[in-house]
Amino acid sequence: MRFAAAWDRFWFAPRRAEDLAICRILFAAGMLLVGLSRPIHEWGEVPAFLHQPADFLRLLGIPILGTGVLQGMEFVWLGAMVTLAVGWYSRTSAAIVCLGSLYLFGIDAPEFLGRAVTAGVFVPAILAVSYCGDVLSVDAWRRRRRGQVINRPTEEYGWPARLVCAFLSYVFFAAGVSKIRETGFPEWMLSDETTRDLLVGHYWYASRNRALWPVGAQLLQIHAGAGVALGVITQFAELLYPLALFVRAARWTVVPVMLAILIGITVTVGPFFHLTMLAHVFWVPWSSVGRRRRR
Repeated sequence: MRFAAAWDRFWFAPRRAEDLAICRILFAAGMLLVGLSRPIHEWGEVPAFLHQPADFLRLLGIPILGTGVLQGMEFVWLGAMVTLAVGWYSRTSAAIVCLGSLYLFGIDAPEFLGRAVTAGVFVPAILAVSYCGDVLSVDAWRRRRRGQVINRPTEEYGWPARLVCAFLSYVFFAAGVSKIRETGFPEWMLSDETTRDLLVGHYWYASRNRALWPVGAQLLQIHAGAGVALGVITQFAELLYPLALFVRAARWTVVPVMLAILIGITVTVGPFFHLTMLAHVFWVPWSSVGRRRRR
């Protein structure tokens, strides 16, 4: 019984419906900006021998369609992000975003199972089976006009955010473990890998996305060991990230550090982890933040 009670407390802690709705709005709006910046339909014009789809597309024999079809799919996909943000047919919109991301990101990202775009599939999938449109949405407005009253238990609004946070914990912990499996511990964080990434990001011909600001090279000029220090912080943050699910102190330290690392990667190496950064909105108890501000 104790295990069952602890299990229920972990997954079904009460949360306000506004918290889930704000997360839905922020994630969908942010994902729309990311989608607009990645014209995936251009892959339809690329010769087949240059295609680099995700492994699951190759295994299933799913082809990369023509430019016109991809443009249509992209339009529907982006439109579903808009309707998800405003909360119009919220669950259906989330399902369309999930399926669209599965195919379109699979075309555009060979590292599909990495941290870069996976959140664009799993977070909409979680929203599609949740009651994310009960408040702050067109769906809620339409129900009020019809006289329908929604009175769900507050536990229904807590588990989606918890599941997204568990997904993030798995992603980062797996990244930390994979570094140990590939190079050993503490070889990776003491190597020149991070230093090399800080330098490569400033050469357009060697980097997929050039760094936004040459702060990485400046850090190395200030101290040659800056790359090793950042590598140590990164690997420990990845390995300790799951503690944030259980320990409040880790939630207030490890999660902000990991988010700062992702922002630092975007600035110094290149924009890779937008969606993973966006998923961190599910950590925030937005209604509590609003109450503190009012006080």
